[in-house]
Amino acid sequence: MAGTQALERGLAVLGTVAAAPSSVSIAEIAAALDMPESTAYRVVQALKRCGLLSRVGRSGVRMGPAVFALARSAQRQVADDIPMIALPFMKELVEATGETAILTVPYGLDVVCVETVEGPQPLHVSFAKLSVTPLYAGSAVAALAHLDVRLAALVAASARGQSYADGRPVTGEHLRQQMAAVREHGFVVSKGEVDAHATSVGVPLFEGTGRCVAAMSAAAPTERATDDAMAALVRAVMTAGDAISQCLAEHVSLGPAGTGAPTSADQEKQ
Repeated sequence: MAGTQALERGLAVLGTVAAAPSSVSIAEIAAALDMPESTAYRVVQALKRCGLLSRVGRSGVRMGPAVFALARSAQRQVADDIPMIALPFMKELVEATGETAILTVPYGLDVVCVETVEGPQPLHVSFAKLSVTPLYAGSAVAALAHLDVRLAALVAASARGQSYADGRPVTGEHLRQQMAAVREHGFVVSKGEVDAHATSVGVPLFEGTGRCVAAMSAAAPTERATDDAMAALVRAVMTAGDAISQCLAEHVSLGPAGTGAPTSADQEKQ
């Protein structure tokens, strides 16, 4: 029982420090948790020895380096789990639409395809697993719109002078419009950006803290992308995306909600 109580106190202190906008003192922790300062001091010292808290100034503490190591480990584990969680919904999406479903995760300035289910029709879009495409092209923009604003700026800079698969130049204005569409409507439609003859609908996927961890899309040959077909594809992709995000949220939350860096979506609201 004593060990359980100590663990509960430690987790409570970590939660209090994590929720604070800046460093907090032991007195503030004790007051927030209604515990004696001597108890709060002992818990804080134990957490500092484990690297879960770090000292700031003479009396403040903040989250320590071990927390970020744990968060990175959780992110890697969930990244491995995303295809497993998404695959059943991707198969249902393909059955419902007849078009290819693609799952990508951000990696640096690019996205990597970690799962794909090809459409059953003789003429369909093919996309190989482990393919790497830039974040500024195609349905990857669905993820880019919700990533760190500094990363979005780097991606935009890397796109200068580049062209899409159909030969059109990549422009900052088009990229901004695509990201704005994701934030406003929850999806993005791209034509000829990754495959010159394909049109796709992409949606962002979120884990429990609201952090975007992937993008999922359905891609069709452009000759089949009529207005009616695209409207149906949008509905199907958004339904599948919502279901995947719900499962990701229930599966695990990727540690702290973030490091305090604003996302590109946050900056858009300011």
